[in-house]
Amino acid sequence: MAPRHSQFRYGDEEGTHKFRKLILFSGNDYLGLSSHPTIGNAASKAALEHGMGPRGSALICGYTDYHRQLESCIADLKKKEDCLLCPTGFSANMALMVALGIVGSPLAAGKTPLTNEKIAIFF
Repeated sequence: MAPRHSQFRYGDEEGTHKFRKLILFSGNDYLGLSSHPTIGNAASKAALEHGMGPRGSALICGYTDYHRQLESCIADLKKKEDCLLCPTGFSANMALMVALGIVGSPLAAGKTPLTNEKIAIFF
């Protein structure tokens, strides 16, 4: 789907207003999926089955079976052994940095790494 379109109103000194069509990439719905019929039907079904309201991430409200099911479905979709969802972009970046930093440990197991084998991570 295309990004969401919006109208932006601007005026001149004489009080007349003109409208210009803009494409917004700054919102969370830049793909326009919130108005997609399949997404709406799935959200309605989920709300009827499980209720709805302001819960929060697994970090705040606890890890549930639904989180695990989503991780498993994503792993299956990507044909991977498993998947881990991160509650925020910051935690996803931290998980990646830790994983990259650990890569050097198995490579250097039982020996001292050479000077050129060090890993530098810029975040």
